[in-house]
Amino acid sequence: MAVSRSDVPQISNSSPTHSVETWSDSKIPALLFMSAFAQFAFFTYLTLNQPILDMWGFRPAQTAASVPYMLHEGAWFANVVPIFGKPWVLALEFPLYQWCVALLVKISALPLDASGRLVSAFFALATMWPAFLLGKSLGLGRRFVLILGALWLFAPLIIFWGRTFLIETTIVFLSACWLAYYVRFLKSASYWNLVAAIVFGIFSAAVKITGFLPFVVIGFIYTCFFIWVRRAHISALLFNLVLAALAVGVSVIAFRLWGKFGDSFLVENPLASHLRPQNLMGHYLGTLADRMRTELWDWAVRRRVLPETLGAAWFVGLYGLVRIGPFNRWFWAALTLIVGFLSAFVFFPKLHTIHAYYQVENALFIVAAIALIVEALLRKERKFEAFAILAAIMVGQLYSFYGGFYYEALRSDLRQHPYYLAGKLLQDRTQSDSVVVGFGMGYGADVPYYSNRRGVILGNWFSTAAIREVLFDDPDRWLGGRKIAAVVDCRVFRAQAIADGLKPLRDELVRDLAGKRTRVTGSVYGATTSPQQCDVYLSGN
Repeated sequence: MAVSRSDVPQISNSSPTHSVETWSDSKIPALLFMSAFAQFAFFTYLTLNQPILDMWGFRPAQTAASVPYMLHEGAWFANVVPIFGKPWVLALEFPLYQWCVALLVKISALPLDASGRLVSAFFALATMWPAFLLGKSLGLGRRFVLILGALWLFAPLIIFWGRTFLIETTIVFLSACWLAYYVRFLKSASYWNLVAAIVFGIFSAAVKITGFLPFVVIGFIYTCFFIWVRRAHISALLFNLVLAALAVGVSVIAFRLWGKFGDSFLVENPLASHLRPQNLMGHYLGTLADRMRTELWDWAVRRRVLPETLGAAWFVGLYGLVRIGPFNRWFWAALTLIVGFLSAFVFFPKLHTIHAYYQVENALFIVAAIALIVEALLRKERKFEAFAILAAIMVGQLYSFYGGFYYEALRSDLRQHPYYLAGKLLQDRTQSDSVVVGFGMGYGADVPYYSNRRGVILGNWFSTAAIREVLFDDPDRWLGGRKIAAVVDCRVFRAQAIADGLKPLRDELVRDLAGKRTRVTGSVYGATTSPQQCDVYLSGN
């Protein structure tokens, strides 16, 4: 039997420095939030019908590729991402986000790309709901949530990645819901809150564990605090604590089950097997040396992530933390949020160094820490300092956005991207049941997605033996009887350009096609080669 809230002493939400919040106290935060929302909505609308090739493409197209197969072939669980050959499945993450996109496409008849952007933007905004629930549980009112929302939507990172075809905002929403209901269960012992925490935890772990884990860190720290405050009545809380642990334990089981399901498809294909977790553990988790590198803490965190999240004046937040002082309980709450933010880099150092979009998953913690610092100063009646810090951070965010990479990237016409142009060329000049082989694009699904063709996209790190098995030794088996209609070799990003070791394989494929080359030249902001182009070799048969 669960212990009711009245059975144990509660943490008071009042403090000597707490002032009663009125609607007038929220006027400025509300105005800031509406301004941030308007800007975010504007850029979402501005880019709504742009191809989903933001930054360098790759991951958005991989995410989107499975949706047509859900709608037309009923592949709702086994994500069809046709870039390696049979069984054509790449079920790395539970496809909840893709389900939402497919549902929006079905009920609205909106284009797929626009639907994906809208769903991502929706979850970016919807994250304020669990933030409100969590704030309410901790004695924080609407003012805090409005400040948090404004900082969140003003962040250059969120303006850009929050409206891309990615699952990042979805995992933030799910994980924040888990944390909100987890805390609510500990405080109220309500079974409804426990059930909600379990459900959101299952989805969070299955959708993307890298985003969920830092929220678990925050939940663990809160649990330690909760136990310490109630240590005199710990025996009465044991059953509830076991139930709370269940909300985490079931999530672990969900993660393992989905991972096993996805791996059952990866192991079936020689190319896809390169992506099995045991083959990429060093990439996912890194090494101790990776966690100590200057590249991670100085370049990735200090020079890139903090300015892209809090703007050029991010260091002003440190002044605010010092001003509220360690004798204020909100100091420790803000410090906990900072620990949660930094834990993502400790858990996954390589991922956060290489990929610019991963920081969406933990950005909420650092903006919440700033919002909490501002709220604490307002409660101490230090309004000038509070709003000066808030103004400095937000002006820095706007400066970093409009003066940085993301604004210029948003302004670029992605219909001129070589991947998009090559995809449309292939759609016009190849048979719908044919296969496209791609080089120089990592293992991104961009060209297959925009050509509406299945593909075999070869990253430089794929073994020659695996490539030969799929394309030369037994193509009927791995391509399902489909014929190779084209070979595409793109030079847009220097790091992805075809390796010397793969050039003989490309040349052999081109000879077998016995066709002519068509060179597609385009432009994309942020490219690292010039000119940016794709050579398309079409079958002469």
